Amino acid sequence: MHSPLPTAVAVLLAFAATASGQAVVQRTVGAMGTWLELAVMAPDRARALAASEAAVRAVAVVEGRLSTWRPESEIARANASPVGVAFGLCPPTAADVRFALAFARDSEGTFVPGLGALLDAYGMRGERRWPEPAALAAARVASASGAIDLRGDALVRTAPTAWLATDALAKGIALREAAAAVRAAGAAATFDFGGQWLVEGGTAMRVDLAHPDDRDRVVATLQLQPGFSASSSGNGERRVTVDGRAHGHLLDPRTGGFAVDFGSVTAVAADPARADAASTALFVAGPVAGIALARRLGVDAVFVVRRDGAAVQLVATEGMQALLNPRHP
Repeated sequence: MHSPLPTAVAVLLAFAATASGQAVVQRTVGAMGTWLELAVMAPDRARALAASEAAVRAVAVVEGRLSTWRPESEIARANASPVGVAFGLCPPTAADVRFALAFARDSEGTFVPGLGALLDAYGMRGERRWPEPAALAAARVASASGAIDLRGDALVRTAPTAWLATDALAKGIALREAAAAVRAAGAAATFDFGGQWLVEGGTAMRVDLAHPDDRDRVVATLQLQPGFSASSSGNGERRVTVDGRAHGHLLDPRTGGFAVDFGSVTAVAADPARADAASTALFVAGPVAGIALARRLGVDAVFVVRRDGAAVQLVATEGMQALLNPRHP
């Protein structure tokens, strides 16, 4: 879940140069409730700096459209619109919602963007709780497929408690736009965006995959190729206990409960938005059904599955296996 960190607040700006003489601008900014680290490479410092500025602006624009933590955002205003009344969206936001709904149809029920009522039932944005059976049943109805509809370029809510959640795709959409901005500026870049990575031009980026229960322990490394994005999903440090029971992070729209916490999953795709949504869908599907679902969704994936003690098992699609280097204790 995103938390309300300031948008695009620069906390680090550094300049360097590669062995080939290219200029490198490294930045860390707060965005979408996490930190975005980017390294932009260009023939000269001015172009690298301009490309980094364009990338940061692109992320801020997407957050301004899609954040459900900011009441003034376009999606937040659409989510507050009267039931049954069409709320006109700008073309980019309508395209984003259209992508989310199409992906949901392909996900076999593991990804539902309109599950805001379920998030509210569990107190996911405030004080965590276990909903009463009647409240959970009502939330499931308000989070079912069709709770959020798109008519032309207008969003329509079909239930009073229904709202569209963007946490499982906004970072990917922001990275898509940031990469386009860097490309248009004639530069290359790598991005590390709070559990999602992207390489735009340049050379491959090494991504460390951590143990689900120990972020400092690397269980495998991934060679992320230029033109691709990787997104990881899991409970990690967000695991909490409510009334003596584990209260998870990712909900299973098919059951209305939390997805089984087997470990973590990382999805890789050329489209960062697809990688972002797929990591959520595949975590919900789990490692058994997830491999086949990854193929149908057009992504590669690796599941990090807990075994006895601190051991893990890596379960990966064929395309991912060639990119992985497992680490052994």
